[in-house]
Parts: sequence; C-alpha cells; structure tokens
Amino acid sequence: MRLLWLELKRVLKTRYVQFVLVAVIGLTGLLSYAPISFARYTYEDSNGKEITAKGLDAIRLEKQSQKAYSGTITPERIAQALKQYQDCSSKYENGVYDENMPVSEYTEKIAPISIFMRRMTEVYADPVTGMGADVMDLTEEDAMGFYEQCRQHLTDLMNMEQKKHPEAREKAAAMYDKVEMPFSYYPGVDSNNIDYLGMVVFLMTVLSVVITAPIFSGEYQTESDQILRCTRHGRRRLAITKLAASVLIMTAMYIVCIAIYMIVINTAFGWEARQADIQFLFSAVSFLPMTIGTLQNAVIAAGYLTMLATIFFTLFLSSRCRSAAASYLAGIGFCILPVFIANFMGNNIGEWIRCILPSGGTGLNNSFLYALLDTGFVYFGNHAFWIPYVMIPAEAIGAAVFMIWTVRSYCRYSQ
Repeated sequence: MRLLWLELKRVLKTRYVQFVLVAVIGLTGLLSYAPISFARYTYEDSNGKEITAKGLDAIRLEKQSQKAYSGTITPERIAQALKQYQDCSSKYENGVYDENMPVSEYTEKIAPISIFMRRMTEVYADPVTGMGADVMDLTEEDAMGFYEQCRQHLTDLMNMEQKKHPEAREKAAAMYDKVEMPFSYYPGVDSNNIDYLGMVVFLMTVLSVVITAPIFSGEYQTESDQILRCTRHGRRRLAITKLAASVLIMTAMYIVCIAIYMIVINTAFGWEARQADIQFLFSAVSFLPMTIGTLQNAVIAAGYLTMLATIFFTLFLSSRCRSAAASYLAGIGFCILPVFIANFMGNNIGEWIRCILPSGGTGLNNSFLYALLDTGFVYFGNHAFWIPYVMIPAEAIGAAVFMIWTVRSYCRYSQ
C-alpha cells in the first residue's frame, strides 16, 4: 500500500496531470451545459408577440406542453395525435410548415405530438425504398396497428440491410421479441442528452491516454527506471503498482465527470424522463428492451470498460516506447483510429477491426452508444454477430491481455 500511495502522489503532483484533471472537469461542465443551451421554445404572449425561450425556461415550457402526452403510448393515443396533426395540417396549403400557421397553433397542437408522427412515418416506410411515409396519407387504422407494424417494419428493414445474412435477420427478430409494448414516453427526453454523454465518455478515454502515456516511457527517457529496477520491488511489483495507480486515478476522474454530467442533465430535463423507452425517442425498431435510464447506464458501463482497455493498451505502448513523445503519439493514434476506420473503411473487415480495438467502444458516430441503437452486424462465414455483442467481450479480453503484457514487457525491458 505504501508503494501505491507513493506512486499516486508522484503522478498527481505532476503539473501536466493536474492541468489535465482540471481541464477535463471544466470540459465536462461545458458538455453538460451544451444540451441545455440548445433548448428553444417559441410561443406567443397575450399580446400576440412571438417570444423564444431558451435554456431551462424552454425546457420547462416544453415539458408543460407535452405533459398531456406522457405515459404509456396506446394505439388510441397515437390515433388521436394523428387526427390532431392532420386536422391542423389540412387547413393550410403547405401543411404544418405553412407560414400562415400561427405560432401558437404549431406550439400547442403540432410540436407536442411531432415525436408521434416521426415514429409513424418510420414504421410505415416503403418496404422497398425505405422512404418514410407521408403523415397525411396515414389513416386511423394505421395508427391502431402501430405496434403490429413495428415488427413488420423490422422485418422489411432487415430484408433490405441483411439480404445475404439470414442469421442476422433471425437474431434481430429474436432480440426484438423481448421489447415490451406499448412504449412509454415522458417529457424532457432529448437525444442530445445521450449524444453528449457519448462525447463525455470519448473525452475521458482520450485524456486517459494523455495521463497514462508517459508512465513507463517517461522513466525510460530519463533512465530513472534503471535505478528503480535495482530495488527489491523494482520490477513486477512496481509495474503492477503503476497500473493500479493509473486505474485508480482514471476511475476517480471518470466517476466525478460522469456524476457531474448525469446530475446536471437529469436535473435540468427531469429524472422522470429516464423512464421513456428508447424505441420512442430514437427508433421504433431498436433491438433491446431499454429505457433512457438503462441506456445511459449501459453507455456509462461500456464506456468505463472501453477506457480501462484503452488505459492498459496505452500502458503497454508506454512500456515498449523509449520516449514519452513516442508513447503519446502511438496512444493518441490508436485511440482515435476507430473514428477513421468507421468513416473510411466501412466494410466487414473494417467493422471487425473497429470492434476489437481497445478504444473501439468510444468515438463520435462510431461508439458503443450508436452501435446499441443501430442494426449493424459483423459476419464470419455464415454467422452474424450484433456489433455491441462483439465490442464488450473484445474490450474485456483486451483489458486483461494488455494488463498482463504490460507487466511482462516492463519486467523484460532491460534484457
């Protein structure tokens, strides 16, 4: 314990580490505020003047306008929302986007039910082209059959995306059978909240590389490791201690930053919004039976596992590099590599590489979050594997393997 305490003090007293820890807390605060600052709500006051509320005021007003539509979304409520939308839209030449529609009418009758219409147009999309349906072409019968159509839309979608992979279609249908219907919706749900949570996780992962990259290579560069290796516990035990200190520091940072984000966001938008089903916010055919709250928890847990795998991989690189600069460049390069693979190598091989990289579970539009909401599979022969089910075992195995390899690499470095 004394050796661990001394290593913790050594790392935390380093000026650049102190700067990074303060910076990451500040950046987390900014990312927590961003979704709140995006909120807008436009209405007319008693004098007919158009007013746009922003931030917390906009969130409060929007939640009030949607309060009547919260709770369990039955087919009857969907049919009622469809009729309300069509009645309002039919009065104007260009529908709900007509400039003659009063702001108050749009705010009171269209905006609160817009999420209902998005899901309707999604599930009644053309089975051949995938183009969303026109709301004005939908009927009350369509609304009453919304949940039956969800399963049919999943079948149509998988037939388009997985023509050559019947196992993928079967697995998608089996997962979706566990989704509970009818869905639930609560005011305050905003996709930006989830998107920025993914960005916070990505930020934690990148900065974990910055902090851990010079742990071993910095000592190689100054040759101070040669002195430490002459001591009684200067090899295996010291290597394990350095790994433990790095993990403790980054775990504490992760907990603090995630706590800041979750408290700020959920307090601003409402903790009750965590009860809403992801199928109603993101896609009606999302595979897993999850609420917004369980989705947040899953992203946090997977993000932590990804960060651990990235830390141990970076420490392995550090134990192999002769200079801190080399370990920095290698660590950052591998950390952001999945982002480039996702954008420039979208074939099956690229997807496999992205999934098994230590930092594969985090990124911008390629993270575990988006894989969890997507219908993407990777293939090996005639077998298909849903991407999140590949990422998680790969991260866990990678963390264990690189932890062992780091210790072995450090012990053998001088040989």
